[in-house]
Amino acid sequence: MDTLTDTISTINEATGKAIATFQEQVLAFNRDVVAALGKIELPSWLPTPEATDTNVDALVKQAYEFQAGRMEADKQFVLGLVDIWAQPARKASASSSAK
Repeated sequence: MDTLTDTISTINEATGKAIATFQEQVLAFNRDVVAALGKIELPSWLPTPEATDTNVDALVKQAYEFQAGRMEADKQFVLGLVDIWAQPARKASASSSAK
């Protein structure tokens, strides 16, 4: 790989680790909040959410499948743009080399 690709790869790895660390902290905080709320009695005037039959796992799966599809479509779009713009650049480079 070239140095630009290596640099971007290194940055992406560090970013991924930072995001994972942040997400772990958010999960830990939410576990602590839920545990603390379980120890107190909520006031009667505070509305409590009704239990629903919504399958949250299926809802999350559907959302991520949509996002994965969008990512693939975006990738194809960007590759198409690169192909479109790379052709004139190759031709310009070839004609300047021929001179």
